[in-house]
Amino acid sequence: MVRLIEDDLAQRDVFDEYLETDVKQQLSASFIDDKKQRDAEEKAAIALLAKCGTVVQYVQGNMCSLVQRLCDEYKKAMQAADSHTDDYVSRLKDETQLLEAVSHAQMYYERLDKREYLVEIMLQRLHLLHYQLDPQLDALGEKSGESKAGIRDVPALAKYLYAHGDQLTKLRALLLHIYHLALHNQLNEAHDLLLMSHAQDQIHDTDVPTRILYNRAMAQLGLCAFRVGDTRQAHMSLQELFQSGRPKELIAQSISLQRQQERDEKQERMERARLVPFHMHINADMLEAVYLVCAMLLEVPNMAAHGVNNKRKILSKQFRKYYDFNTRQAFNGPPENTRDLVMAASKSMQTGDWKRAVDFVNRLRMWTFMPHVESARANLTRRIQEETLRTYVLTYGPQYSSMLLSNLCDMFQLPPHVAHKILSKMMVNEELLGAWDQLSGAIIMHSQEPSRLQRAANLYADKLQQLFETNEKLLEMHGIRVMNSRPSVA
Repeated sequence: MVRLIEDDLAQRDVFDEYLETDVKQQLSASFIDDKKQRDAEEKAAIALLAKCGTVVQYVQGNMCSLVQRLCDEYKKAMQAADSHTDDYVSRLKDETQLLEAVSHAQMYYERLDKREYLVEIMLQRLHLLHYQLDPQLDALGEKSGESKAGIRDVPALAKYLYAHGDQLTKLRALLLHIYHLALHNQLNEAHDLLLMSHAQDQIHDTDVPTRILYNRAMAQLGLCAFRVGDTRQAHMSLQELFQSGRPKELIAQSISLQRQQERDEKQERMERARLVPFHMHINADMLEAVYLVCAMLLEVPNMAAHGVNNKRKILSKQFRKYYDFNTRQAFNGPPENTRDLVMAASKSMQTGDWKRAVDFVNRLRMWTFMPHVESARANLTRRIQEETLRTYVLTYGPQYSSMLLSNLCDMFQLPPHVAHKILSKMMVNEELLGAWDQLSGAIIMHSQEPSRLQRAANLYADKLQQLFETNEKLLEMHGIRVMNSRPSVA
């Protein structure tokens, strides 16, 4: 079979051998730059093939350029196809053949020892492998079953690119490697790799495709942290995406619709060309639900400690914005969408009703798309119990003279050592003014009397408030008198 390959600037001769094993070993040699030596090699090869009765036709081109063009055309075909039709599924089956072609090209350049081409081929193969799930590599899944061919080569490909690629290639390989580790719930390895590389410090100086890879890696890292129960790390990973207000655009799953009048056709085509195919999408509703739930677990105890109206102690501006909007509503119906369910769960946590909060969270649609649902729900339920306990003690603790540990454990269904650890940490951080009575197992609350300076400051603030209100009334009365004293104009 003869394939026509596009001409390359180097004008190197590449030919495919379809011979027996012993003939292949004689013909496996590197490119020869000298014209005379190359001609002699070709004559010897033709003579050898003539004895075998095989006809070889030489074509000029570059195998690396061919593979890259195939990958680009496959991506364009998947972008143009409708993801809800059978045509998309049939095109998706071609990915196995494309991956096989890239693997053969990698072996070809390994035999020729062409490192500059091998780096490009390995990067293309890493792009095709990094988002595929292998059950054997899943840290939370079962360690059984057959793995997909080539998935285990992702760490080896990344290590080779770290050693022989340029700066941009190393950064892209790193982000694809982090995405792959986070997809398989290997949070510690992915997080350590991100911190040691300092990728977050140099990502703003790179091109747009690399920044898209970074955003996708951070999104997958946040989902991984949520599945293993680290909600604080999940919130930190997703915070930058949602603070921008356009998370789907940052992970290349949508184009900007707000600036269509400012954008010309060329920019729109470039944005559409950077969109990832549907089978590589991260579910946007699940991503938003994970972010809001993690923000709820951090922000509700924070509001109980510093007050709802304190704007200087805000951990999640996006969550506080939704909370303020929901609170200002005169009537709130039954929660239906993701934001309403999270807001309802937040209000239940503020009143100490952790069971109702868990019920609202379990009604989220994200559980339909999330793997390892049972372990993720168990971790989230425990976190809601712990944070509701902190919120309850911060809100109603000053009203008690003492609080029994056994009563708190029964109220929030927590083991005694877990509740003791949470309350002791609050005392150390000076969030809870109290001390343990070891004999009774109770917390003796300390009522803190204001000092003379605090009392003077409060009195001064009250007088300033009265003076401000008096001045406002005088200005209003003066304005009315001025309006009444103006002559009428005929």
